[in-house]
Amino acid sequence: MVGVVAYRFPSFPEDTLLSLAYAYVTRRISSSPLSALKTTDPDHTVAQDILSHIAPFLIDRKSKLLFEDVDSVVTYVWSKLEAVGIIIQPPTHTYTSQQLSDFPSADSFSILLSDVITLFQPPPVTVISEDGTDSPVSRLALLAISDIVALFSPAKVKHVLHKLDFYAAHLFTRNADVLGLVTEETRIARLKMHSQPLG
Repeated sequence: MVGVVAYRFPSFPEDTLLSLAYAYVTRRISSSPLSALKTTDPDHTVAQDILSHIAPFLIDRKSKLLFEDVDSVVTYVWSKLEAVGIIIQPPTHTYTSQQLSDFPSADSFSILLSDVITLFQPPPVTVISEDGTDSPVSRLALLAISDIVALFSPAKVKHVLHKLDFYAAHLFTRNADVLGLVTEETRIARLKMHSQPLG
């Protein structure tokens, strides 16, 4: 269900959607990190367009999109990509060696969800930085959002950057228990993709 809801997933579903969109776009244009793309590279514009299509709440200042859980995020993203029928390819740097077929399909979407699990998976041990503080357990997800920030920075769209900063700050405060819950919800959604395909 998409809309205004009373229940909010412990780590905003929007963070999960951004990670799913990030996994998709890096595979679509076969490039990671996105920050390596020059503004003159056609893929730079393609990446911005795809992210804007999947996550319109980044661009639309008045967006009221809210999601209940990972399942609602999966259903929403599937519908957005099904509408354009894009084909995705594996990026140069991949989280998995599996190949992707025409999108959307249960197999290709399952790979994207595996990428999201990788981004949110809490580390087995706490990493201590040089100044003695704990590193955020959502490091990979934060790096993904940072990469999206770098992609949109040349366009100087301040409201987009402010929203991304907000999602990054929210992720930064999440502990391992919350990220573990996000990971488990995503893993369950991945299993459902094969037993109850959306398309």
